[in-house]
Amino acid sequence: MAQSDDGGATGLPSRACDLSDIIREVLSYNGGRFSVEVQKLCFFSDLYAVERYGRRLTNVRYGAYMYGPYSDEIADELGNAESSNWMEMTPAMRDGHSDTRYNASDGADLTKGCEHVIRAAVDKLESLSHDELTIKSRESLPYKRTPGGEPIDFVDHYERGDLSFAEERSPVARQLNELDRLNESGRILRAAAEAKQLTPRDQQEFELITTLRPLRD
Repeated sequence: MAQSDDGGATGLPSRACDLSDIIREVLSYNGGRFSVEVQKLCFFSDLYAVERYGRRLTNVRYGAYMYGPYSDEIADELGNAESSNWMEMTPAMRDGHSDTRYNASDGADLTKGCEHVIRAAVDKLESLSHDELTIKSRESLPYKRTPGGEPIDFVDHYERGDLSFAEERSPVARQLNELDRLNESGRILRAAAEAKQLTPRDQQEFELITTLRPLRD
């Protein structure tokens, strides 16, 4: 369920989505996931946000490892969540080995942008198995460009203009991120939005974008 968003004078969210809430939202879909799948779904949610909006869902560091993008921060947060009242854990077999399936009975209270990005990514990936998710993550362009063990550079990927997951880049994102680059922080677009000079679709896009993290913190 989306929380109310207060962009303030800069067009940026007053409170970015917590990593624990993002993991909870990911786990609320599809009846639960193994930990490696959570890693991949968070990565693809970030990749969708970068390609579509020029923004980040999280600020975690993903390394390019043998089995695809991986974040120690996500692993730690998932471990911390085991003691939470929303986490459900079920023993399960995966590839002939004992593992744990994590689930959340309901989603988190997220900003509109975070909820939209996660939903868009999960919808595109929900039919993939554990192995298929791993393979797809290894085929993503930012992963393939990164030497083993090194951090994936989302800024470089955005600036190249490539799309390996999202279908298109938001036209509003192009304008907003150019203003960010010029340290305008979206003030001009916010003024246009408040003056109702944006189309209804662009207005919706603007509201989503300004609740995500800037690509360059």
